[in-house]
Amino acid sequence: MKIFQTVKVILLATVLSFGLSYVYAWTAPTATPPSGNVSAPLNTSATAQTKAGALTVAGLNAGSGAISTTGSVTGWDIVANSITAGSITTTGNATVNDMYISSIGKYASELYPISLFGGQHTITQCSSLGGIVADDGIGNKLCKITGTSCPSGWTKYSNWSTTQNVSGSYWSSSPTCGYKTCNSGSHAWSNTGTESLTCTGVGIKGCSGFPAVVTVTATLMEIGCY
Repeated sequence: MKIFQTVKVILLATVLSFGLSYVYAWTAPTATPPSGNVSAPLNTSATAQTKAGALTVAGLNAGSGAISTTGSVTGWDIVANSITAGSITTTGNATVNDMYISSIGKYASELYPISLFGGQHTITQCSSLGGIVADDGIGNKLCKITGTSCPSGWTKYSNWSTTQNVSGSYWSSSPTCGYKTCNSGSHAWSNTGTESLTCTGVGIKGCSGFPAVVTVTATLMEIGCY
């Protein structure tokens, strides 16, 4: 019987200790309800909901509704590879290189041709070649074409181009005998000449390597034409 009483006392003490620990661990609300509540989650109800922070989703379908901005928001940008829509209405300006009008099968520039530098070709002809209309920084338009040379009937515009680095190996004994790497260098789209570099091995006496001299020239990736 004494053992039973002892066990009851121990169990009661254990329960009380857990209860007191829970009380001391509990944190009281910092504001009078309903203040301080957790924000309501976005749900599938028909009730309109507002989220103060940014919302990132893998996909967004507006259904039959619209995507718009209200309040103090004055505007936002849409960045996309392509946009398909029944109609697009803007109260501001729309800036594009060109626009294809499918109902008449023509580009807008064909209705009001915009010439490239020299007046020999138009921006529509540039687009038809798969080129991109670029500006030389002083108001002249040129066609940026992928490749190493201009199409037949077109003329290279100054040194406007994009190049890719080319590497070559040469033999040198400095600081030790072995092959070294020679890099031509490269540049992004700009009015810059094609890079070329000659590398010569140093102190090759006593080393049996070939070649001792190598010249590397960058590869043309894009070229400006008119």
